[in-house]
Order: sequence, then C-alpha cells, then structure tokens
Amino acid sequence: MALEISPLLAPQLADEQTSFDDTRSKFTLELRNIKHFLHKRFWWLCALGVAAIITLQLSFLPRTSPSRDFRRWHGLHFTRSDVKRIFLVQLDIGVPDADGRTVEQNLLVWLKQLSAINSRNPPVAREPGLPAAAKMTAFVESAMRSMHFLTTTHTFAVLDRRHLPVSLLLCLVDGTSSRVLYTAMLHEPGSEMPAYYLFGKNGTVQANYVFCNAGTPEDFRLLEEQAVLLKNKIAVFSHSLLSEYALEDKVELAESAGCVGTVVFGDKELGEAISRNFKPALVPEPKLRLPMSFKAAGPILLTLAPPSAEFANWNFGPTTLDETLELVLTSEFSGSRTNATNVVGAIEGVLNDSEIIIGASRDVLTSSNPSSGHAIMLETMRKLSHLQTMGWKPLRTIRFISWDASRNSAMGSLENVKDDAVFPRNLPILAYINLDGDVVTGSHFAVDSSPLFNHILRTTADLIPFPRNSPYYRRLIKDAGATAGTEKHHAADDAEKHDNDDSEVSFLRYWGKQDHSSINNKLGYVFAGKDSGTFQLRVDTPVVSLKFEPSPKFNDTTYVPESESYSMKWVTEELDPNLDLHALMVRFLGLFVLSLSEHEVVDSRVRQYFLKVQEFFQEMKTTNKHMVDTWSNETVSSESLKKSSIYYDAQEAKNDWDGPVTFKEILSQLEELIKLAVDQGRVFDKYNQGVEDLWTTDYPWYKMIRKLHVYAKFKVTNYKLLRLEKELGQMVIGLDAKDGDVDGDMAVHHFMYDIPQGTQSIAIKKKRGAFAVFYEAFDAESKEQVVNVAAAKYERLKAVYKKIT
Repeated sequence: MALEISPLLAPQLADEQTSFDDTRSKFTLELRNIKHFLHKRFWWLCALGVAAIITLQLSFLPRTSPSRDFRRWHGLHFTRSDVKRIFLVQLDIGVPDADGRTVEQNLLVWLKQLSAINSRNPPVAREPGLPAAAKMTAFVESAMRSMHFLTTTHTFAVLDRRHLPVSLLLCLVDGTSSRVLYTAMLHEPGSEMPAYYLFGKNGTVQANYVFCNAGTPEDFRLLEEQAVLLKNKIAVFSHSLLSEYALEDKVELAESAGCVGTVVFGDKELGEAISRNFKPALVPEPKLRLPMSFKAAGPILLTLAPPSAEFANWNFGPTTLDETLELVLTSEFSGSRTNATNVVGAIEGVLNDSEIIIGASRDVLTSSNPSSGHAIMLETMRKLSHLQTMGWKPLRTIRFISWDASRNSAMGSLENVKDDAVFPRNLPILAYINLDGDVVTGSHFAVDSSPLFNHILRTTADLIPFPRNSPYYRRLIKDAGATAGTEKHHAADDAEKHDNDDSEVSFLRYWGKQDHSSINNKLGYVFAGKDSGTFQLRVDTPVVSLKFEPSPKFNDTTYVPESESYSMKWVTEELDPNLDLHALMVRFLGLFVLSLSEHEVVDSRVRQYFLKVQEFFQEMKTTNKHMVDTWSNETVSSESLKKSSIYYDAQEAKNDWDGPVTFKEILSQLEELIKLAVDQGRVFDKYNQGVEDLWTTDYPWYKMIRKLHVYAKFKVTNYKLLRLEKELGQMVIGLDAKDGDVDGDMAVHHFMYDIPQGTQSIAIKKKRGAFAVFYEAFDAESKEQVVNVAAAKYERLKAVYKKIT
C-alpha cells in the first residue's frame, strides 16, 4: 500500500522544504563570499609581504657615496689608494716584475735600443723620402702598440726652415792668393756627424773675421766703442757652458751688428767636444752659423793680435795680425721640405671632462743620444700597461706623445695643437707634463710647474722611495752636516738614524736636503721654445716640467748639451751607473700622473696660484721701485682707460667719482684685486674640498636626490677648475680698439707668463719669467704702457675673480 500524505500535512512539508532550500542557498552564498574574501585577502597579503620584504631590504641596504656609485657604474674596481699602492709595489727598488727584470734593468734595455737606433740612423740628410728619423718613429709606434695603448700618428708639414745637414766646411785662407791655410775638423772624434746649428742656410761666405771674446753685450759694446767694424765680417767668439747669456742672444747680437756669419767655439776644458745647443724660442731667419770645438778653433785664434790696453781682459785682440787672412764658411742643408710625425699613445678614461698629456722629444741632433726621456716615458707606459691588464681604467684619458721637431723651436707640438682633431678646443687639458730634452743630465732634481700643482708634486715625492746608500743622497747628508753647526749636525744625524731603519728614504727627503723642495713657478723664460711653452703660453694649459740637471754644488760629470759626448756610455758609466735617477723619474712620473688622473674633483690649489701672483707682482714693483716712486703722484688719463673698469674702481675706492686718479692708485687697485683673489682662492679651495668630502660621503638610498645635487656640484666645480688657466690666458694688452676688437699691433699675453724680450742675462730672464710685459714697460720708461698693462691684467683677473666667487 503506497504511503499517502495527509492533505493536512502537505503544506507543512512544503514549507520545510522551502526553508531548507533557502538555508542552503544562503550558506552557498556566504561560502562564496568567504571564498571571494579570502581570494582578495591573499593578494593583499602577498602585496603586504612584498612591501615588508622591500622595506626590510631598504632598511639594511648599505649606504654608498656618489664616488662609489660612479666607480661601480663604470666598472672601476680599484680605489685611488689601490692604484697608487699597486703601482709603487711593482716599481719597488730591486724587485723584479712579471718579466723577471727590475725597472732599472728595463730602463737599460730601453736605453740600449734607443741609442742603437740613433747611432745607426744619425740625423743627417739621406735619400729623399727616407728620413733618418723614420726608424725611430716606427720603433716608438710599435712599442706603444705592443703595450696595448691606442696608438695614432700625426704628420705635419713644418716650415721650410727645418733642414737636415749634408756637409759643412770652415777654412782659413789667404785672401790674396786664396791658398787654404787650415781646414777645421767639424765633427767629434769617433763620429762622422757634422757640427751644425739648427735653421742653417745653404751657401758660402768668405770674409775677414773679428774675435768678439765671449760674445756678451758688454763685448759687443766695447767693440763698438773702439770702432771695430763687424759689418760684412764673420764673428768668432766663445760660449761657455756656464755662460751668463744664452747663445741665441749672442748670435743675434752678432747678426744685428751686420756679421755675415757666426763661428762659436766651446770651453777649453771640453777639448774636441762640440755643442749644438742653439735653440731660439722663435724660428729665426736662416743664416750661416757654425759651432766648433776649442781645439779646432786653436789655429784660428793663433792668428789674432795680442790684446791692446782697451781689451786687457780678453785673451786675444779683436783683429788678426795679417789683414789678408779670411775665413771661408760653407754649409749645405737638404733642400727638401721635411715633415714632423708625432706618435700618440692613449689610455681612454671614463670621465670626458679633460685629459692628461705627457710628452718627450724624439728628435735628436747627434748620433749618440740615448734618448733618456723616451726610455723613461716608455717604461712608465709599460708599468701603466700592467695596471690595465689587472682591470684598471683611468678616470681621465692619459695620452703619451712622442714629439718630432721638438728641438726645432717646438715646431712639432706647435703644429699639433693647431689641429682640432687631435686637440679639441672644447676639451680642457688638466695638465701637460714635459720630459724636458735630455731628461737626466745630473743629480739635481729640477721642477718647473704651475703653482696649481705644487702640493701634489711634494706629496708625490713623499711616497716614493730613494736608496739611502745612494752616493747622491750620502753626499747631500755630508754637505748638510758641513754647512750646519756641530749641534745641528748631531741633531740631523740623530734624526736620520731614527727616521727610517731600512735601506730607503723618502724622495721628498732627498729633494728637501737638495734645495728645500724648491719648485720654479716663473715659467715664461724656461718654457720658451719648448713643447712645454707650446702648452703653457699658446694653449693656456697648466704645465709641469721634470728633469735631473747638473748639480750647482757637486761636480757629477761634465754634460755637454747636444754633443756626441752625451751618450749611452757616458750615462751608464759616469752619470748614473745604477740608473737610480732614471728609475726614480719613472716612479715620480707615473705616480704623479695617477695622482692627477684618479682624483675625481680636480686637485689644484687656487689660493697657492694667487699667492704666487701676489709674490711676483710685489717683486716686480720692488725691482722697479725707483720709477714707481717717480710716477707715484702723476695722474693718468681716463681717456686711455675708458674700456677698463680699473679707473672707475679706483675712484670708487677713494669715494671720489670726479677726481683724478694717480699712477699709484692704479697699481694699488690692481694690488687690492690680487689680494681679494688670494682671499677668495682660500674660500674656493675650501668649497672644492667640501665638494670632495660630499663626493666621498655615504648616503642612504632615500637621499638619492641629495646625491644628484652633489653630482651637479661635482661637475660645476671641475668645470671651473679645469678652465682656470684658460681664463687667465689670452689677455689682450691694449684697450683702445672699437667694439671690443683689438688693434693689429696689440699683443696677446697670459696674465702672468710671457717670454721675456730683448737681450738680458739668463738670470734676469728667469726672474722676468713672471710679469715680463710689466718689466719691459718699465724698461721703456713709458708710464702709459705700464698703466695699459695694469688695466688689461685687471680686467682679466676681475673676470676670473667673479667666476670663483
């Protein structure tokens, strides 16, 4: 029987079924809501977890400095200290490198190779198209490439006045019969290299000759007073290695007096040695000029009359005993136009704000020259190449340049800097370092430098070891003891014993005992006619020139410049047997370059620069004190100074806008501006040091904006420092031109450095290496010229002062 539901219970069951369905539906809906909620929370929890992880990571993220970030970004794995330490370790005294040779042994190899090339290829004219220097050029280029430097060559057509010698002849003849009485030997023993001076002239001259003693201005003045005619005659005079006057000035005096030829002989002590050291600052007109040895000049000197009372201080009289005697001077130079080829080896840096250049002269005037400058430069490059193999990259590009035509009034470098493709005008040069001529010719360390780098030079020297038992150092100690009193001597000995117990001392100690670590900052004369002068005086670049020259205190050995006696044998047997001085120069040069390159903020001292300006300006005023006092209260014309603010600033200084301005007030106004520049230089240096500190300060990640601000300061500071020398250069003397143009006869000068003009002693020219144009204005006794110079310098310095303020 089927189960039947009572009609009375059917509605109740239907209601229960509906309630059950509703409950189930609500549960399902709630379950869906819960699932949706949990799904959303999951992603929220994930996001919160990621945020927590990031927060924790940032909380423990190491602080970094802009310097560290910069080096990591460019893949620079070595710090500044690391690079210097590794460089010094690989150049340690007596320690062989990876090749199994010490730096001294490597230098010996370089010297032998370079000397051999020069001896096989003397600088004389050969077949057209095959210059003697081609093999040396190829050798240097190959050496740079083998050390993985980016190597390029640049060839320039130099002036027609650069010729190679073919032959020279000097004969003593009887003017009546033309009989040859004597033919001078114009080469040195063991060499066929002819004696010649640069910028020679093809031709022959036969004329009477006049002995001019030492060829000084006093000697020519005496000849003029005694009515001894020089016109159309050949001048014969001596030139000592220690001459008070430069040879170029003596030759110019003879030629300006009308001489048709010049014959110069050396010291008696030099015997048959011949010096070819005629290097004028500017390329002169080709003339008949000839050097010879004292021995070769002997027969000619014997023909001279004894000195009269007027020439009592001379060894010979000015004229000959026989008036028919004449000299025949013949010189032949190659007629073909020659080129200068400069070889450049570079290591590219990561900062593109400037570059560092190191240069050495490759051309030689003799066949025996060992090219010590190139040996030092190539060995330094080799050591830097080792750093490259370890992963080092310099901050700034470093370029090594082998100069051609360097001894020819620096024609090679002068032509090179004119080429914008080689030296872009918009890329500053941080420093040019010059290995001057024959770099090692004595034991006296000589530095000519821009004042901007004085501190780096001394700091670098303090890090370099020098052999304590070196004869050069021991004799300095002995000399210091002999000069000082007994008590001071014992104190010095005691300090010496306790200063360093090992076999080495600091090179700064050697340099200090030599001459108190003296640096010459008067650069006008010492750079004239050299590659360093090209960069300092024409490109307005801070320059450093390094060399070891003959000691003024100790007689190392006799160095005869541009002579066959300067040879590999002389260097290794008499001058520097252990090559200590050569190795020292490699260490100094390399470490100095690294000190410049590895400093992110340019390490130069502006205050030190302006302190030297102040010192040299005061020295110039003191030297010309008589004329300064004479003109002191004389008024100056405002009309001639209308383009300058010095006149109006002088009126403002005394609060008199309509009153006249005196000569004294003009100089005082310039002096006051120099004083302000010194004070502002201190502030500027302190600011730059602050930027350096900020650049190396660690910051947390959330101060990224602060790092960007520091980076901006870093770029601006370097921009100003790298262009300081440029701003002080290209100063126009004269302010009378309209619309800011200069008159055609106006000269362009550096603010402080000029090449001294006229004939003065070497000592005076060195003194005038700073503010030479002021000295010359006073020499001319022209108050207006002095005022114009002061006004022009004032405008230039004022512009620079504003930029560092």
